[in-house]
Amino acid sequence: MLTIDQLQKSYPNFKLNLSLTLPTGKISGILGPNGAGKSTFFKLLLGLITPDQGQIVIEEQPFATWLAARPDNISATFPDSGFNETLSITEISQLLTAFYPAFVSSDFLATCQQLNLPLNQATKTFSTGMQAELKVLIALAHPAKLLILDEPTTGLDVGTRQIIIQLIQDYHQHYPESTILVSSHIASDIEALAEQTVIITDGQLKLQASLRDIQQHYGLFSVSQTVFSQLDRTKLSKLGQQADQVTCLTADRQAFAALPTLKTPTIDDLLLAFTATTKAVINA
Repeated sequence: MLTIDQLQKSYPNFKLNLSLTLPTGKISGILGPNGAGKSTFFKLLLGLITPDQGQIVIEEQPFATWLAARPDNISATFPDSGFNETLSITEISQLLTAFYPAFVSSDFLATCQQLNLPLNQATKTFSTGMQAELKVLIALAHPAKLLILDEPTTGLDVGTRQIIIQLIQDYHQHYPESTILVSSHIASDIEALAEQTVIITDGQLKLQASLRDIQQHYGLFSVSQTVFSQLDRTKLSKLGQQADQVTCLTADRQAFAALPTLKTPTIDDLLLAFTATTKAVINA
């Protein structure tokens, strides 16, 4: 289990302040608009930046202690990460062999060949899709206890995105004890991969729920201010208001079944609701 306790990081125009618990062996989708704090959160997890306050605990150990004992327990990829582009896949494989005791070069090279990635060609000559596939393959090249994938499908065509999604799903099946965090602006990718979703805006946690709970129990609706004043507010959150219309989210959809505007929210609906009303989010 990964526990984030009052983790804070401040910049001149931004502050991250997060507390949440992420289950072991699950894929969690980390969502939010640009500037929400997703990449800052991931960099704190990787120790690339130092928190101002708070702590990270994994498997009942301080995160730094856990990682120092086994650096290969973690793997990650970022949109701007990667090896020197003058290197070939064969040369990258040699480096990975030195980095990770559990890395199997023959398996890695075979998978690259299956995806038609040239093994002895400088990666700077690769297309955007080929480079994205290689980045994910490198991140998945060894059994990590914590796998962080920051925007692995951004800017890719549908076919390449599906390949990457399948690679992540295969990894999850092969290493079911690995905790996987995936960020994306593409809701359908998160719906295809994640077992739970975490929405962050303005550096704060706005929602954490399993996709099953969202599909089975959550509801989103808009009503007039008059109707809103008559509702059981203990079962809903007021997300915002435009003119006389109040937008509400509930974790008990059945309790508001009589409302004509009630619907089961999609990930896109939730992102839009929280993003569009970020400055006006009020717990009812």
